[in-house]
Amino acid sequence: MDTSPSPTGTDTLDSIPGAVAYIGMGSNQGNRLTFLRQAHRVIAAYSGIHIEACSDIYESESVEGGGPTNFLNAVIRIRTTLSAPDLLIALQRIESAFGRPDPPRNGPRTIDLDVLLYDEETIDTVDLAVPHPRLPYRLFVLRPLCDVLLGGWVHPTGLNLLETGDSEKEINTITNKSE
Repeated sequence: MDTSPSPTGTDTLDSIPGAVAYIGMGSNQGNRLTFLRQAHRVIAAYSGIHIEACSDIYESESVEGGGPTNFLNAVIRIRTTLSAPDLLIALQRIESAFGRPDPPRNGPRTIDLDVLLYDEETIDTVDLAVPHPRLPYRLFVLRPLCDVLLGGWVHPTGLNLLETGDSEKEINTITNKSE
C-alpha cells in the first residue's frame, strides 16, 4: 500500500475524512521486524483507518520489565473515522490476534500498539489516556513520532521501511544512556 500523497495533488490531507491519530508500535519477541510489518498491514486493511505516514524503525533497550530483548519501535500517522475508544478497541484486537497476553502491562510482547495522540483531544478515562501519559519520557516513542508529526518531515519519496525494507540493516538504534 502506497502511503505517499497523490502525485497529482488531488488527495490532500484535508480531503480525507476523519481524525488524525498517531499509533506507537513495538515488538521484542520472535521476529520483531516481521511482527511490525504484519501489524502495519493489518492496520492498513482495517476499515475506517488510512495510514498516512510511517516512521523509520528504531531499536531500543527494553524498559519497565519489558523483558531481556531489545524492542523495535515505529510510529504511524493515520486518519481514522473511528472514535478514540473504538480505535483503542481495534488495536487491542490486533494485539490479541498477534498473541499479546492480557496484563501484566509491561511484559515482553510480539506486538504493542498504543494510541499516542488523537487529533488535539485530551482523553482521560479508565481505559484510555491521550496524549499517552508516558509519551514525554520515552525517547523510543518520541524519536519515531518526530518522523511523522503532521507538519513535520516525511520522506519525499514516501519511503516506508515497514513495507519495503528487506533486512534489519535499515533499523536505527536508540540508546537510553546519556553521552
